[in-house]
Amino acid sequence: MSIDAATANSVQDRVVAKSNILASSITSLDFKYMLTTSTLFNSPYFVLVFDTTGGDVANAWAVSLQDTASAIDTWETHGNGLIYHNVGTCTQASPCNLTTLKTQLGGSAKLLQVKAMIGYWGDTTATTALVKNIKINGADVVDNGLIIRQQDPADLPDNTNGDVIVDFKIETDFPKMMLPDTYTITTTVNAL
Repeated sequence: MSIDAATANSVQDRVVAKSNILASSITSLDFKYMLTTSTLFNSPYFVLVFDTTGGDVANAWAVSLQDTASAIDTWETHGNGLIYHNVGTCTQASPCNLTTLKTQLGGSAKLLQVKAMIGYWGDTTATTALVKNIKINGADVVDNGLIIRQQDPADLPDNTNGDVIVDFKIETDFPKMMLPDTYTITTTVNAL
């Protein structure tokens, strides 16, 4: 994820994971991130996309506040204890915890997408971050790999905010005691 200072106020960069669970069943939500470039040391943040009417169409978005003063080149966790705004009485001036947010959404609200984002709502300075391990209730939400979007036509406000393609890196660890040999690593990027 990368936002430069010249465009930070008008663009968003994100990693998107699909979901299909009831908002009422969420007990924890987090992801790991590492800032590699940052002026204000603000973390990436969540944008949670909900369906509150049962039509499998996004109609509510909750945004988490950012962590601040995060170190460079150190893995951090953004998650539990977060407060949210942009839904009902949950505003930036009076954000809500997860329990209150779920009450505002109603019992039948379904979480459709989990976006880990930088830019536009938050850090308006040069920022680059690596993101991994997006989890709901301790389980990884990335079932079939990451979903990378340039524009989300079902999320119309994004089209006016100057979406950019996500710059992403894949982190791979290999056992130190592997036998010398030729190995093949296969990566699949799926377009929606």
